[in-house]
Amino acid sequence: MSRPHASSQKTLIAHALKAERDVSAATSQRQALEAAIDAAEHYMKALSLAGTTNDKQSLDAKCKEWLSKAEKIKEAKDWRSAIRVHDRHAAELQTPVSTRPLTTREEIIMLEGAKLNGFIFPPWAGPPSLEEFEPSEGGQLFIDKPDLHLSDKQKAIFDGWKRPSELLAKHAEGDTFVMSVSDSTDLVQDVLTDCSVVASLCATTSRLERGVDKRYLPVIYPCEYDTGRPKPSSSGRYILRFYFNGCFRKVVIDDRLPSSKTSRSLYVVDRKNPKFLWPALVEKAYLKLRGGYDFPGSNSGTDLWVLTGWIPEQVFLHHEDVNSDQIWKRLFRSFQYGDVLLTIGTGKLTEKEEEELGLVSEHDYAILDMKEFKGRRQMLVKNPWAGVDTAGGRTENALESNAPHDRSSLSPGTFWMDCEMVFQNFENLYLNWNPSLFKYRQDIHFTWDLAAGRGVPGCFMKNPQFAVTSETGGTVWLLLGKHFRTIDRPGYSSSEDSQAGFISIYVFNADGKRVFLSDGALHRGPYVDSPNTLMRLEVPPRTTYTAVVSEESLPALSQNFTLSALSISPVHIAPSQNKYMCVTKVQGSWMPSTAGGNAESARYPTNPQFALSLSNDTDISILLESSDTELAIHAKLFFSNGKRVTRVRNRDIVTDSGDYRRGAALAEKRDLDKGVYTIVCSTFAPDQLGRFTLWVSSMVPCEVKSLSPEGAGRRAVLSDIGVLPPGRDRMLAPLQVPRLTRIKLIARSRRSTIGSHPVGPSPVLMTVELGQGPYKEILATSEDGDHSDAISGVRIDDFDLHPGLEDSRGVWIVLERIGGPGGQVEDHFEVEALAEERVEIGECLKSADIGRFAARAAQIERVKPVVAYWCNYWIANQIIERGLHRSDHEVERYAMDLMEKLEQFRNENADNDTVIDAVAANAYVEQFGLEVFNRADTTMRANKVTKQTADTFQAAATFLELCQIWNPLEPEIAAKIKFAKYHALRIVKAIKAGEDPNATNPVIKDDDQTEGPAVTEEDLEAQPAADLASQAQQPTVEEVPDESERAERATARQSSMDESLHPSRSTSATRPQRTSDSFTIPDVPTSAPWTPAPETGPAGEGSTLDLPSAPATIASSSSIPNLPDTPSNLGSHDPAASNSFHSFPPPSNLTPSSPPATFHQPSYFYNQPKPNDWAPSPPAQPYTAPVPVVSRPVQQPAPAAVPTVSAPSQSNPQGIDDQAIALAQKHARWAVSALTFDDVDTAIKELRNSLKYLGAE
Repeated sequence: MSRPHASSQKTLIAHALKAERDVSAATSQRQALEAAIDAAEHYMKALSLAGTTNDKQSLDAKCKEWLSKAEKIKEAKDWRSAIRVHDRHAAELQTPVSTRPLTTREEIIMLEGAKLNGFIFPPWAGPPSLEEFEPSEGGQLFIDKPDLHLSDKQKAIFDGWKRPSELLAKHAEGDTFVMSVSDSTDLVQDVLTDCSVVASLCATTSRLERGVDKRYLPVIYPCEYDTGRPKPSSSGRYILRFYFNGCFRKVVIDDRLPSSKTSRSLYVVDRKNPKFLWPALVEKAYLKLRGGYDFPGSNSGTDLWVLTGWIPEQVFLHHEDVNSDQIWKRLFRSFQYGDVLLTIGTGKLTEKEEEELGLVSEHDYAILDMKEFKGRRQMLVKNPWAGVDTAGGRTENALESNAPHDRSSLSPGTFWMDCEMVFQNFENLYLNWNPSLFKYRQDIHFTWDLAAGRGVPGCFMKNPQFAVTSETGGTVWLLLGKHFRTIDRPGYSSSEDSQAGFISIYVFNADGKRVFLSDGALHRGPYVDSPNTLMRLEVPPRTTYTAVVSEESLPALSQNFTLSALSISPVHIAPSQNKYMCVTKVQGSWMPSTAGGNAESARYPTNPQFALSLSNDTDISILLESSDTELAIHAKLFFSNGKRVTRVRNRDIVTDSGDYRRGAALAEKRDLDKGVYTIVCSTFAPDQLGRFTLWVSSMVPCEVKSLSPEGAGRRAVLSDIGVLPPGRDRMLAPLQVPRLTRIKLIARSRRSTIGSHPVGPSPVLMTVELGQGPYKEILATSEDGDHSDAISGVRIDDFDLHPGLEDSRGVWIVLERIGGPGGQVEDHFEVEALAEERVEIGECLKSADIGRFAARAAQIERVKPVVAYWCNYWIANQIIERGLHRSDHEVERYAMDLMEKLEQFRNENADNDTVIDAVAANAYVEQFGLEVFNRADTTMRANKVTKQTADTFQAAATFLELCQIWNPLEPEIAAKIKFAKYHALRIVKAIKAGEDPNATNPVIKDDDQTEGPAVTEEDLEAQPAADLASQAQQPTVEEVPDESERAERATARQSSMDESLHPSRSTSATRPQRTSDSFTIPDVPTSAPWTPAPETGPAGEGSTLDLPSAPATIASSSSIPNLPDTPSNLGSHDPAASNSFHSFPPPSNLTPSSPPATFHQPSYFYNQPKPNDWAPSPPAQPYTAPVPVVSRPVQQPAPAAVPTVSAPSQSNPQGIDDQAIALAQKHARWAVSALTFDDVDTAIKELRNSLKYLGAE
C-alpha cells in the first residue's frame, strides 16, 4: 500500500530539481534568484507532505540550503560565484586563498606584475558576465591588438590571422568549430617549438578523458557555468584565468589564429578532431603572456602552473636520492584520484641516443596514464610532436612484445614504458599538485633589488628571509615563484635565457630570525633555472622556521617574487626580523700594502683592522663579505683595547670565524663584555686583493672605526739584514735621531735555517740601550721583556728618544735570542723604525756572547766560587781577545777591574788545584755542569718541568761551555749542551703559549741507565729540531732517586761540594752554610735581560737554595748590571766587515792562547807542578799601555817517573793510538771527579780503566 500524497511529493521534488538546474543555467542575476526561490518553495511544499522522519529531515535541509543560497544570490556582487558555492566540481573554488592582508608595497608589486610584454593582465576579480561576450554595436567581432610575434621561420609560411570559420572553410565537414569534444584527443605541435605547452595540454585533457573531472583545465570563458565546458563566443572574445606574477590574472584574446600557406600548422591541433579549437585558443592565450608565437618552450611544470595554478614540483630523476619505488608509491594513488598532473622531460641526447631510444633530445612528454599489471609498473607516455609517427627505436619494440595493453587504440607517438625505463632515460619529472589538497595558504610578495648589489654565494646578509610559523605543525609546502618580466625583444633567444639564473630555498631552524650564512641549513633546495621551486617540510608544533631565498646568476635587475606557504593547518608567513637590534656596515679593501694573509704570515698585522667600541655587554655578530667570491677570508676579534694587533696570541683572541671560507665569514660571540676590541679582516694568502664589507651586529649601539696602518704618518727606515750564526745569540746596531722623536721598532725574521733546511725563527728579545758596558741603561724593551718567536716579529711600542745621546754613550738597538736547538740555527733579522722624524740605524756590529756567563757567575759566587771564577775568566778573555777594551773607556776600565779581581782570587787560592791545575779545573767545572744538567733532566724525567727547569737547562749549557777554555768540547759534552738548549727553548715556548711543558717531554725508557750516543751537529742538520725530543736515546741522565739515595748524596755533597779534587781535601774557598740537601740554580739577576725570570720554587726534588747577595770580590750583580758586549766607538770597527748584522764564531772554534800539550803518559794527570806565574799584572797606565790577553793556564810537563806506574818511553813501543789516549784521559778525569764526592772506590776503578787503555795492568 502506497503512502498518501507520495505521487504529489515526488512531483514537487522533481520541480525543485528542475529549478536547481535553472539556477545553474541562468544568464542573469534575476533569473538565478527567481529559480532559487522556486526551488526553495517546491522543497517546502514537499516537506509538508513528508510522512517519515528521514524525509522530513532531508527536505528541511534542502529548504534551508536554497533559502540561504537565494539570499546570497540577491546580495552578492558576483552572483555566479554564489550559485556555485556548493558545486563540488568547481576546482577553483576549492583552492585555498591567502587571507594575509597585503601591504602597500605588495599591492604595488601586484600592479607591476600586470604589465607584461606590452599587454595588461589585471588580477582575477571573478568570472566575467555574459555581456562581455556580446558583439559590439554594428556586429563587429573583437580584435586583440597588437598581434603576437612570429619567428622568422614562422613568418615564411604565415598566411595571416584568420577566424575559425576561415581556417575551417576548406574542411570537408564544414566551417563550424567546436570548443569541446566527448571522445579522446590527440594533441600535437607542428611548426611551433612549444612542446612544453602542448605536453601540458595533453596532461590536462587526459585527466578529463579518464573521467576524473568534468571541467576543462584551464578554465576558458564563455563556458557552461554548471559544468565548466567551454562554449563558442559570438564576439570572438575569450577570457582565460591563468596564474602568474603572484596571483590569478585575466587574459583576454580573440579567436584569430595564425594560418599557414602550407600543410604545416602554426598552432596546436587535434589529429582526431581537427575542428576542436579549445587547445589552440588556450595556446594563444599562454603565448600572449610569454611574448608571442616565437616562444621556444620552457618546461611543462612551469606551463601547467600558469595554466592551472596547480603547485609545481620538479624531480631530478638521476639524483642519487631518487628512488623509483618511493616515487611510484607517492604518485600512483594521487594520479588515479586526479590530484596530480605528470609530465617528463629528456636531457641532452646525442643523435645516436635519439635513434636508439626513440626519444627527442631536450623535449617534454606527457604522462597520460599509470597502470600496475602483474607486478609490472608502466606509464603511458605521449610525444606531443607531430614530426614522429611512433615512439621509434628499440624502446617501443621491446615494450610492445610484452605489453599487457592493446596498442591498436594508442595514437601515434604514444607508448607504454616501464617505470624503471622512464627513470633511466628521462632526466626530469614534473609534478603539478592540486592546491585543493591544502586547506590554508598565505602569500607574501617582495622585491629583490639585485641591481643595488647582491650577496656572495653562501652569504645571506642581503637575501630576502621569512619567518614561517605553524602552531599545530604538520605538512607545509613553500612555493617560490619568480615573476615574469617583459622580454627584451632584440636580444630575445629563449624565455629562460632572457631571464638566466637559478633560484633556491634554504630553511633554517632559527626561530624565524635572520641568518647570515648558508652553513647549518636544515633543508637546502636545489638550484633550478625554472621560475619556480618547491620545498616540502614537516614542521613540528609551535615551531618557526626561517626560509631564505637564494639565487645564482640572476640578472642584476630588480626582481619581484612571491613566496607561498600551503598547509593542512593554519600557517603564517612574515618577513624575518634581525635578532640583533643594531647593525653597522663598514667598507674596506685588501690592497698591496694591506693584504697580509693569514695568522701564520709575517705580514698578518698589516691586514685591515677596526676598533670596535661597546658601551654595554651584548651579543655580537661579525660578518665579513668579499666582493670576490673566490677569496677565502677570515675575521678575528681580539682583546687589544682598540689598538692595532701586532702579534697573534691565543689568550688575546675573543672569537673568530673558524676556517677560511670563500666569499663570506661569520664570527659570533655571546655576552661580550663592554670595552674596546680590535677586528682583523684577512685573506688566506698574502697579496690577495679585493673589496669587502664588514657587518657588525649587536644588541646595543656600537662604534666601528678603521685603524690607521702601523706606519701611517711616519717615516719608515729599514736596517741592514743582521745575521746570527750558530753559537752567537746577540747583535746590535746604533740608533740616531736628529731631534726629539717618537719611535716604534719592529724586528722581523727574514730567514732561519739549520744548514740548508728552513726552520722557524728563534725567540728574540729586542731592547734599546743607552751605552754599552757595565753602566748601560735599558730605555725600552719588546714583548714585556720576554723573548718571542712571533711570525710577525717583535715590537717595541712608541717611546721618545732625545738627540745627542750618541755623543756620550750612544743608543743601541740590541737583539738577543734564545738559540735554536743545539745552537744550530742561523737567524737573519731586519729592524724597521717607524718615527715622526727620519732616524738613522747605523752599521750592525759584532757582539761577544758573554752576558749569560756574568749572570751565572753572580748567581753561584757564594756557593761555587771556583765555577764563578772560571765564568769571569771566560768574560775577561773574550773582552781582550775581541779587542772590546780598546774601543770604550768604560769597557776597558771594567776589564781591568775584572782582571785584578781574577788575579786576587787566584793568589788567594794558590794551593787549589781547581784554580791552578788545568785538568783538575776542567774536571771540576765539567762535573758541576753535569750535576746541574742532571738535576734539570731528572726533573724532566719526573714530568715536573717548570719555568725554573728551563733556566736550569740554560745554566747547565753555560757551565758546560766553559770546558772549551781548556780543550775543544767532547762530543758527549757538546750533545748535552745542545740537549739542554733545545729543552730550555721548548719549555719556555710551551709556558708562553699557555701549554703544559710536561706534555712534550721526551719519553725515556725506565731501563735506560746507560749513556746513549751523542747528538752531533750533523744529526741536527739532517733532522728537524722538533724531532730531537723524540729520539729513542738521549744523553746520559739519572733517574729520579729514591729517598735513601737522595739522603746519601745530600750527605756526600755537604761534606765535599766545595772541596778540591786533591787527595789532601784542602778547602778551595770558605764554604757557606748549607740550608738544603740539594743545589738549585738561583734566580737570574734582573739586570740580565737575556733570559726570563724563573719561577719561585724548586726545580726538582730539592728545595731552592736561598742564596745571599753576591759579594763584590769577583763580580756581583750590582757591579755588572749588564755586560761590556760591544764598543760604542764605531771607528774601531773592522772596515772590512759586512754591512749586515754578524757576530763572532762559536767559542769551540777559538784558538787557545797557549795550546794544550799532548800527553802520552798517565802520570801527567797526577804530577803537574804548580805554575809560578799565571797572567801578568795590569799595566800601570791602562789608557796608554796595551792590555795583555788573559792567558789560559797551560798544562806543565810531566816528571820523569811516577812511583806506582812505569812511564812508557816516548817512542810508544806498545803502539798506543790517539783514541786509547783520549779514553784514558776521560777515565782519569772521571776518577778525579769521583774524589770530589769522597767516592774512593769509583776513583780506583776509573784509574784502573785509564791505565788499562794505556797498556798497564
